[in-house]
Amino acid sequence: MKNFSTLLFVLLFALVGVLFYLQVSSKKADEHRSAKLDAQAHKINVAYVDIDTLENNYEYFKLLQKKYEVKRDSIDKALNSDYNAIENERLRFVQKGNTITEVEAQNFENAYKLKMQTLENKKLQLSKELNDEQAKGMDDVLSKIEAYMNEYNKNSHYSFVFGVAKGNMMFLHKDTACNITNEVLKGLNADYLKSAKK
Repeated sequence: MKNFSTLLFVLLFALVGVLFYLQVSSKKADEHRSAKLDAQAHKINVAYVDIDTLENNYEYFKLLQKKYEVKRDSIDKALNSDYNAIENERLRFVQKGNTITEVEAQNFENAYKLKMQTLENKKLQLSKELNDEQAKGMDDVLSKIEAYMNEYNKNSHYSFVFGVAKGNMMFLHKDTACNITNEVLKGLNADYLKSAKK
């Protein structure tokens, strides 16, 4: 979750840079323009989006989180089942007691270690696959947010839209009048519901 907040924060910061660049580059350069901008002639509109609110309320993001949680639970159950099968096999072998020869014990120990190592490798592989899938999902979420913010800003004309999150504050003060989180969230969810119905 923290990685998502950081990624989203970086993306929104980059998006702000792009929006600022587009706004500045769209104005014709005046060769005789003074080095100082007249603050009243060039008004900069600033807004922010609360990333924590997006994480908790963006329906598409919540759907992905639920999907990954179900998949993680499924992986855990499968791994636990495999582990229990190996442990039950070990317990049955130990119950043979004094009838076990040294060669049988050595063969079993080698086989047991191999099965446990195979299980550990399987765990690492499944974990990597899930992490890769989550990273792709987060890329998709960020792409949807970026696309929506580009569309949203066509009407809003913000020079900067910052992402703020608990623990990742960029402002020492924020005027709640500049908070556009609910508008952005409403639009994101509306876009998601439209695409989900297709």
